[in-house]
Amino acid sequence: MSVPVYNLGAISAWHQLSHQELYKRVIEVFRILLEEMKENLAATIMAREIYEYYMKHEETALKTVLGDIEQALWIYRDKDYGMGNNISLKYWVKPLLSKDPSMHPQHKKLGEYFNLTEEEMQRLHPIF
Repeated sequence: MSVPVYNLGAISAWHQLSHQELYKRVIEVFRILLEEMKENLAATIMAREIYEYYMKHEETALKTVLGDIEQALWIYRDKDYGMGNNISLKYWVKPLLSKDPSMHPQHKKLGEYFNLTEEEMQRLHPIF
């Protein structure tokens, strides 16, 4: 015979949120929205502009931006993190908005995802 075990932390959180006054929920939603805008808005706008001027045409992007990097075609065409569309291009722009792009978590994630050396990653940053 098994004894059910309830997650009291989750039940308590659900109860507090479901019985919270509306104005408190609205304030929390605005706080989350502000944080998201602060994190993503500048990167999204920059990515859209970079895409329009440098990355829109695959042939040009491969010659000028990605150059002699072996994984260039993969980096451009990847649907999740590729530079070939303005939505996923923001992942490449986010590190550039930080004080030290090479220390940004997204920088490391992209390097690992595309099997790029630190030298190759550094060559891509000044382009933007």
